[in-house]
Amino acid sequence: MNNIETIKNIDIKRIISKETGLEFDKYDKLIKCPFCESGTGKNGTSAFSVKASKNIFKCFACDKKGNPIEFVRYYKELSSSRAVKYILDNYTNVPKYEALPEMKTDLSKTIYAISQNPIRLATEYLQSRNIDIKMLPVSSYHYDKLSNSVVFIDTENKLINKRIIKPEQGKPKVKQAKGSILTNALYDKTYIPKKDTVFLVEGVINSLSLYPLSSLAIFSTNNKFTNKKKLNKYLNGKKVVLAFDNDAKKDSEINPGKDCTNYYKDFILNNIEVETLSVLQVPNNIDINDLLQQKKLEGFIKDTDNFDYVKNDILNKPLRNNLTSSKFINKHRFFIQDSCYYIQKFINGQKIEDDISDCVFEFLYRINNEDGSRLMKVQQIIDNNRKIEMFEISSDDLTKEKLKRILYSKGFSYYGTQPNLDRILKYNIQREKEAEIIETYGWQFESKMFVLSNCSISTKNEILYPNSIGMVENDNKVYYVPASSPANKVKLKELCATFKYQTSNIDFKEFANLFYNSNKETGSIGILFYIISLFRDTIFKHLDFFPYLYLYGPAGGGKSHYAETLTGLFGNISKGHVLKNTTQPSLSRVASQIRNVITYYKEYKKDAPDFVDEYFKAGYDGVSRTIAKGAGKETSTFNIEGSGLIDSNFLPTNDLAVYDRMIILDFEKNEFSKQETKAFEQLRPYKEKGLVQITKELLQFRALFDDNFKDVYYTVLDDIKYKKGLKGKIKRERMIKHIALILTPFHILQNELEFPFDLQTLEEVLFNHAYTQLEKLHQFKATNIFWQALAIYKSESKVKEFRHQGDKDTAHYKIKRTGNAGSIFLRTTKMPFLLSLYAKHCKAIGIENKHIESSTELKTSLTSKGYLPYQANTKINKDGKKRQGKNVYNFGYCFEYSFTINEETKEMIIDNQEIDL
Repeated sequence: MNNIETIKNIDIKRIISKETGLEFDKYDKLIKCPFCESGTGKNGTSAFSVKASKNIFKCFACDKKGNPIEFVRYYKELSSSRAVKYILDNYTNVPKYEALPEMKTDLSKTIYAISQNPIRLATEYLQSRNIDIKMLPVSSYHYDKLSNSVVFIDTENKLINKRIIKPEQGKPKVKQAKGSILTNALYDKTYIPKKDTVFLVEGVINSLSLYPLSSLAIFSTNNKFTNKKKLNKYLNGKKVVLAFDNDAKKDSEINPGKDCTNYYKDFILNNIEVETLSVLQVPNNIDINDLLQQKKLEGFIKDTDNFDYVKNDILNKPLRNNLTSSKFINKHRFFIQDSCYYIQKFINGQKIEDDISDCVFEFLYRINNEDGSRLMKVQQIIDNNRKIEMFEISSDDLTKEKLKRILYSKGFSYYGTQPNLDRILKYNIQREKEAEIIETYGWQFESKMFVLSNCSISTKNEILYPNSIGMVENDNKVYYVPASSPANKVKLKELCATFKYQTSNIDFKEFANLFYNSNKETGSIGILFYIISLFRDTIFKHLDFFPYLYLYGPAGGGKSHYAETLTGLFGNISKGHVLKNTTQPSLSRVASQIRNVITYYKEYKKDAPDFVDEYFKAGYDGVSRTIAKGAGKETSTFNIEGSGLIDSNFLPTNDLAVYDRMIILDFEKNEFSKQETKAFEQLRPYKEKGLVQITKELLQFRALFDDNFKDVYYTVLDDIKYKKGLKGKIKRERMIKHIALILTPFHILQNELEFPFDLQTLEEVLFNHAYTQLEKLHQFKATNIFWQALAIYKSESKVKEFRHQGDKDTAHYKIKRTGNAGSIFLRTTKMPFLLSLYAKHCKAIGIENKHIESSTELKTSLTSKGYLPYQANTKINKDGKKRQGKNVYNFGYCFEYSFTINEETKEMIIDNQEIDL
């Protein structure tokens, strides 16, 4: 027996149990699928099982299946050859499985026997239910004389469904033949591929009742589909109507029909691209066949008011085409006929009907905003062809001339008088509904929803999808999301693709492990920064500040992956808002469109415009920013209500106030361990597919976070201030507050979530980062500002470069370049003057005296061996004294500092900052 055959005969249950740590039940099922985790949902039923007779596994949810080799290949993410080797190395001594006899009923023989029976009694039964037998497809039903039942068979011949013709009292009227499989069973005899509308119903009797309308039957409300490929084949691109029974009961809240409707609504929206999706509101305790027997079915389906439009049908739902009663005309003094407005005139006692438009319109919703906008739907019928459009219109546009111009631009006409229009407007305004507008993505404290471009997440942790015109219902209120509306052409469109709900099969626990293992120390801070960003409004209410996360280091250090992963928790991967050539209005727009969401700012430069630094300071302090819109005096105010993540190749040393508002993470390394690389590769496919379900998972803890944040934060803050061994080491109050803020969500949620690190490890990471940031801050206060001052005063001609011999006495520095690097030589006799410029510049940019290094301290910093740019050179003179510096030809003794050249800007880089000398 070869290796492959040997492996195929190893007991697959033993392998699966050992690899996953999960146990099989008596039906050879696992408590959950190791791949898709089916079994952890609301119904708690796993779709993963083993067929012992064939030694194979299958999950009906994610469709993974195969022999022991296939299982190991999927589970360990190995190639087939490596999976074979792994099993041979680890399982060759495992006892071989004992094949079990396959216990099943031969359905094919039963189906054949039933198909040979006469169908007269079955036909008479269906006719008694008012079903038109002559119209039904051939072999759409059979008769079983043994059980006296009408028989229906599913599309794959795996289920025999029997409708008992004369059921005994108290006994079920429907049953399935032994060996039948209900899961994913479908009846498609009444499905008509050419028709664009498909009804999905419970029970074949309902499906036959609808014919010749196209329909599919799922047999039972217990049949919750998991095979999206199978249903997709029938529903993709169709107008789908869910027409399940409404099993309302006075003595119970259980409603299987309603639960089934909700299940298939979510299943279809998440898995199948349908043109439209609607729910037929079947009356309580009456099904489709009951309506047929009452001769009400045709009229019930034609009445569009009986449909709840879930996706894309409100737009296409026809407007009232004719309103011509004398009562209507006497009340409103106009009428509607053939989708046009008419008025009546009396000339010489003769009644004349005069059309005043080629269309009709309706205000669907009035939007509560400054413009008093309305969603206006317009309908026109020409030669039996219906044209429908929808757009937003402001209250100022409801005059004859303006409205006429708008309609004309869309291909419609109005040619009545202003009084005529006023009556039509009055009629529509009395019937319009009201909606609150959602103008930002992220958390909405007014509506208590987390809003994305294609759905919202409620406080009950439910996904709320907008209907076809962008309306979301929550707690009996209606909210308008412009990004989801065909009426909106501009608003929020830039971010629609970014803040979109799409998910991969990963939860917080697995995500946190992979992100932490791929980033280590910075990973723990990133995970907790994401959590506080999600609850930013609560934090700001109590603290009045919120720090930025600043990723610092050269290309190749992992900053982009880190930033894209964290922002991907709120939607699609964000490539970042580039700050290099940004404008003030562009930054303002970013700020005004998000709440409790991380925004990724890319390519921050130390020479960024002043408004960029002012923007970050405002965001930290939660101050509204007011900017001019143009050359005139008109201004616009925006609020910064999201958190920020910034990446840069340089430290933010342009402004001490900006530096102080950052939590700075170092990404200077470009070599990674095998563990980091493996975790990175494992996380990448999840990141690319979607991570928003993790945000949905964490939103369920909002109430817990709201109730506990203040008390926990101040407890943690006090603990840090008086922590043994720490007292006095971190003197900056703002830095201590940042540490406490990052620690707080860990304390609040450690019993609810599984973090990949413990408190001690987290504290060590945060304190070490604080010490590093303090060291960099010290450099910023002294050496870095010195170079900034040198560049500024050089531009003002107060500092001079040595270029020729005539500059010897007046020049302050000399430059020597070699390719993309070089040295700058500062003349030692000019150093007192250069050092004085540092103090002068500190005062000019607003640094207090207590933060300014003395000239002696600064010179020590600039000439210490630990200062990397400094090229130490000490010489002993003839008199035995040390002479610090280097004798540069034709220039004298100098201090030497190395620099590199930025290939893009051609400027010098000293101590990780660009300067123009």
